[in-house]
Amino acid sequence: MKKKGLVVVLLFILFLMIPSNDVEAASKKKVYKAYYSWMVKKAPKSYKEYSLVKLDNDNIPELIGHYQDDYGMHYYVICSYNGKKVVTNELYAGMAYTSSYRGSLYYIPKKGKILQYTSYAAGTQKSDEVYKLKKGKLKVVANGTFEYRNNKSIYRWNDKKVSKSTYKKKLKKAFNQSKAKSFGDIQFYSKSKMKKKLK
Repeated sequence: MKKKGLVVVLLFILFLMIPSNDVEAASKKKVYKAYYSWMVKKAPKSYKEYSLVKLDNDNIPELIGHYQDDYGMHYYVICSYNGKKVVTNELYAGMAYTSSYRGSLYYIPKKGKILQYTSYAAGTQKSDEVYKLKKGKLKVVANGTFEYRNNKSIYRWNDKKVSKSTYKKKLKKAFNQSKAKSFGDIQFYSKSKMKKKLK
C-alpha cells in the first residue's frame, strides 16, 4: 500500500512539473481531432469552407463553417468543444433577395459574445439578439426589438418598453460594438485545407 501511495504522489508531482502550455497543447490537439472527426463524419455538405476563430477566452479556437445560398444569405455553423464532444450552433446573416430581410453577425474576440442584427419589413422592424457562448452552447442573454407602427417608434429590451436612448445604452452594455468584428470579414479556407490544419 505504501508503494502505491508513493507512486501516486510521484505521478502528481510529475504532473505539476509539466508546463501549462504543454497541457494546453495536448488539449488543443484533442479538440482539433474532434473537429476533424466532425468534419469527416457529420459536417453538412453545404458547408465547404471553414475558419478557426477565438470566440471565447479558453485559447482554443472555435471552428466556423460558412456557405452562401443562391439568394444571398450567408449561413454559419459554429463548432465548439464541451469537453466530451463537438457542439454546433447555426446562425445566418446577409440579404435575402426574395424578401426585405437584412442581417449582420458580429463577435467580440475572446469574450464569447455574438450579436445578430436583423432588419425586415422595409426597415420598420429590427432586432438585436446577443448570444453568449458557454460550455459549447450559444444562449440568448439579451434581446432588443424596434417596431415602427401607427407613426410611432416602439423600442423593447428583454420584452419591456424602453426609450430609444435606454435601448442604445442597454445594447452597448450587452454588446460593445466598438470592440466587435464582423463574421463577413473572417478569412475562410477550403474544407480540404482546414482538415490539413487540424491534423
